[in-house]
Amino acid sequence: MQTVVVGRLTAVHLQPGMHAGEGASIRREGIPTAVVKKTRAAFLDALRQVREANDVAGAEDVAYTETVARAVSGFLEVVGALNRKHEFLYTLERDEVIDAVDMLAAQLSESARAALDPLLEAALDD
Repeated sequence: MQTVVVGRLTAVHLQPGMHAGEGASIRREGIPTAVVKKTRAAFLDALRQVREANDVAGAEDVAYTETVARAVSGFLEVVGALNRKHEFLYTLERDEVIDAVDMLAAQLSESARAALDPLLEAALDD
């Protein structure tokens, strides 16, 4: 199995020949299954957008930066809304969300990544 992202909340484990969305158990102790599914689906959608942008444009391209920023923003909006409703983000889960955002934004410039910080803070805010 290949792990796309480390973190039980957003992890996607793929066996050769499998597509994202198939595979890993999504059961997470203490967090409703629906929340884990929605979080993972939002991450997969953001990951797909980042990969498509990478295929079309280079990391130096403005269109790439805008696409990645929109993908991360969409992911964080879902996480923030779910957290406000279910209050499931504790220290470990917050770290996992930060790791997921770091992975999605890995090829962005430092200033573009810094521009995402307020979105990340808002999503993780209690």
